[in-house]
Amino acid sequence: MRAYFLLLIFFSVFFIGCQSNPGSVKQALSTASQDKNNTPAKPYSYLKLQTLEGRDTLLSSLMRNKASVFIFLAPDCPLSQSYTLTLNELSKIYLKNNILFYGIFPGTMYCIEKIKYFRQKYLIEFPILLDTNYTLTHLCNATITPEAFVIDSTGTILYSGRIDNWAYEVSKKRAQITEHDLQDALESIVNNKPIAVAKTKAVGCFIEVPKK
Repeated sequence: MRAYFLLLIFFSVFFIGCQSNPGSVKQALSTASQDKNNTPAKPYSYLKLQTLEGRDTLLSSLMRNKASVFIFLAPDCPLSQSYTLTLNELSKIYLKNNILFYGIFPGTMYCIEKIKYFRQKYLIEFPILLDTNYTLTHLCNATITPEAFVIDSTGTILYSGRIDNWAYEVSKKRAQITEHDLQDALESIVNNKPIAVAKTKAVGCFIEVPKK
């Protein structure tokens, strides 16, 4: 079942402000509607993400994407490192379909320089965003790196889980990939078809998330 939740707010508001009370899904829909009518949207500062250059990020433009792919990553996670080539390739393939990839680094465990080194070493070509307060991590219920979440312009999670079935345990990998879960989901979106498998179990390194 598709999950509707506060990510809609994430796509429709600025991330600079002082209000911090979360709204319900109905409130989120109302806020988005008001914004379309040129009424100022609520500044949900608790949803703020930053670039590696320290700029607060405005993601309202994501509402123009056919879909957005959030990939949770960690610079010292072996599978995060191993999957960078695949992620770069997929991001290039689906760019023409208006499906954009974003690398999400949760928490503050890793310094900016280490993440920049990761980006440089593995030639990451898609944008990287910092979820220092674990806000997006909580909203997606992300627990693993690498873990993919495909979100449409309404805030619906269309797919979540692994990239493919190469790794079936942290240190165990198949000789040949037989299931390309993320790419299959993106192909379904491109062709306006239902996603056959909308949720899989991600394999990788655990995200250490503080309790709410």
